[in-house]
Amino acid sequence: MRKVRSIALLLLILSFSVMLSCCAGRGPSAGPDEIILSVGFETEDDVYQVAVEYWAGDTFCGGTASSHADGSRYGRNETASFIFDPSMFPDGRLPEKMSVSFMLADSLEHMDIESLAGRVGFCDPCDYGPFDVLPGTVYRFVLSGSFSEGFRLSAED
Repeated sequence: MRKVRSIALLLLILSFSVMLSCCAGRGPSAGPDEIILSVGFETEDDVYQVAVEYWAGDTFCGGTASSHADGSRYGRNETASFIFDPSMFPDGRLPEKMSVSFMLADSLEHMDIESLAGRVGFCDPCDYGPFDVLPGTVYRFVLSGSFSEGFRLSAED
């Protein structure tokens, strides 16, 4: 009986290990007709919202923002991801080239992009592009710095 319990416990531990290893390190993955911008935070400052405005070539297309549903801050090394599909662009397809501007907010007071742009984090170093767009790709960025010193944006390879 003891041997049966030991085997059952071993199988239970093994199945949990397999489940955890499948989930570990898994980031977002883009579908064949979309791209994802994944933004990592390397700051000790309290960041409660990140917004992105985007352009197809020279044409401004819009903006979107992300925050935690519970209103908590983004932690250091945490990421926010933005999915872009053809419906988000004027001609109904992903562009060949795209540019983005990231903005960060230190509170949830102002949830719209226009007020974010007037308040914090909207600076030339937070711009990226134009870059070639390849459908099905995840583009990874890192925002580092602080509200007092300014933020820097870099693309990960």
